[in-house]
Amino acid sequence: MSHRHRHCYANLSHRFIWAPQQTYSLPITSIPLKSLESIQKHARQASLSKMGYNQHFPKAAVYGPLSCGGLNMVILMVEQIIRGLANLHHHLYAQDSISNMIRISIRASQLESGIIEDVMMHPGIKISYLTPTWITNKRQFMAQHDLRLEISNAWTQAPQSQHDRALMEIFSESNMSNFKFFHLNCCRIFLQIATAADIATADGLRLRPEIFKCKKLKDRKSQLLWPNQLELSYLHQRLGKWNKGANFITQYQQSNFVNKPKHHGNSTDL
Repeated sequence: MSHRHRHCYANLSHRFIWAPQQTYSLPITSIPLKSLESIQKHARQASLSKMGYNQHFPKAAVYGPLSCGGLNMVILMVEQIIRGLANLHHHLYAQDSISNMIRISIRASQLESGIIEDVMMHPGIKISYLTPTWITNKRQFMAQHDLRLEISNAWTQAPQSQHDRALMEIFSESNMSNFKFFHLNCCRIFLQIATAADIATADGLRLRPEIFKCKKLKDRKSQLLWPNQLELSYLHQRLGKWNKGANFITQYQQSNFVNKPKHHGNSTDL
């Protein structure tokens, strides 16, 4: 068999045997991009060698389209995201059990994020404390390529007044490590608070004293375990510094409600 035929068979083997095997499960996976590159690296070098090319052939030529002189090899990182987004789009409009699971997962990430903006419409907003999931994997790729996904009836936390802001957005203005952000968010979820209006009194003059003691407000339930003392210290520290500035309290006192206030006496409901 000539070298030309061996090179041709190597190309066909990569395209019609290896690629389908590797991409079959990609629509439902959330393998980190670096791990996918590590998996593909060995197969790429072996295929290039069999095709008669240098193993260190430029990636632009390896993955480039045939119309531009490239080899048009499959990129696992891109295939995982494109197929995943297509799978997501299909099931969201299929109205089946998988659709319900996906919507629940997105809403869970939205609630955990603690931000007002839609997490899928604004994937560029970095949320380091989000639990890694299939959804966060898609957000990472969407942010890198400036993609957005608009979902009908998507749930988001609405502000309660003109100057109301998400607590995690306020905390992000300080220089804290991802570790502290994670534990601070655990406290926020435990207390079932999302925006500044949730921890301010109805007149907007002060923060509620129960919050500094890390006590849940009335009529609120949480399935999370009580946070440890280290996490409570982060919450005390951030609320204390923020309260001294009183910038939000002044704005909140002078603002008009844009939604029905959720205050009932000294408690609020999410």
